[in-house]
Amino acid sequence: MKKIQILESSNQYLDSRINILEIPKPRELEDLRLYVLEELDFSQLSELEIFLKVMNWVSLRWKHDGINDAGDISSLEILNRASKGESFRCVEYAKVAKDILLSMGYIARSISIQSENADYGGFGQSHVVTEVWSNELKKWIFFDPQLNCYATVNNIPLSYYEVFKEFKDTSFVFLDKEAKIDEKKYREFIKNYFGYIKIECMLNGIKSQLYLHLKGERQLLAFQAMPLSNAIFTTKIGNIYFNPNNTSILFEYKDKVDAVKIIKENNFNSLENIKENLHLFCVKPNFILKFITNTPNFDYYELQINEDILIKIKNNEYDWSVEEGIYNISICSVNKQGVKGSITTMKIFYG
Repeated sequence: MKKIQILESSNQYLDSRINILEIPKPRELEDLRLYVLEELDFSQLSELEIFLKVMNWVSLRWKHDGINDAGDISSLEILNRASKGESFRCVEYAKVAKDILLSMGYIARSISIQSENADYGGFGQSHVVTEVWSNELKKWIFFDPQLNCYATVNNIPLSYYEVFKEFKDTSFVFLDKEAKIDEKKYREFIKNYFGYIKIECMLNGIKSQLYLHLKGERQLLAFQAMPLSNAIFTTKIGNIYFNPNNTSILFEYKDKVDAVKIIKENNFNSLENIKENLHLFCVKPNFILKFITNTPNFDYYELQINEDILIKIKNNEYDWSVEEGIYNISICSVNKQGVKGSITTMKIFYG
């Protein structure tokens, strides 16, 4: 009896929560992209090298000013004002780095990291940094554009949550060798913000603030004694740390099996009869592969089966019939900036 079986798979339920992240208008991002590409050359760089080049460049645009709030102006306007000598907060460092990465086709966000006493501990209870989704590593990566550093364990970049969980083993890498803060001082600085992680998001059309509990156990109604509106709290890591750039595969059989007809034609009258003749019910592996993705700004899919050439798929379907053997499938989405999402892989056996 020939069987069709999945031997290995990273194919998973697709997380649609990318829709909760706030993303600037496409025109705003395109203007920013053109501005940055006049300043920086990203050709021949790896994904991580692109992230770090953006962080380093943003870090050097202005000197930190913990008071000057840029308000709701665009990242491009912040850069224009910085070029004239204006300085801004950590908030603006994180925002500009985040928006540049978004404009380049990556998924990035600003996160506010806060102390356990963020409500009434006085000012300085929060620091704002950036996280970007790595399609290659399939994880979020934290970096601090104000202080021009990121974190690793065994040379693998970490998310901020991983920094919190693995702080003892974490190393901080500084791109500016002349920085006034060294790793020891930074460790003392950053551990003040192990209370909560906060991201801005849209929930049912309401601009909200989603908090993840770290050491902070209380839910808050104030931030630095000021109003904290539309805040919602979670202890579930997956509510903030999810894959926002993934592709799932659905297998739809083109041929149907009429079990009732087979039973009647062969006069099967027991489950034992059916089990002994199970080969009569075996479906032929002729599929319509259907693809779904949560990739923002999606353009097309890139499919490869075994070592065959890459197949560019503009719609969401692909006809595939299987002969006996083992098949390695890989699929990813590609956005309009040409950035590939996370690769989903499957190994399938028929025989």
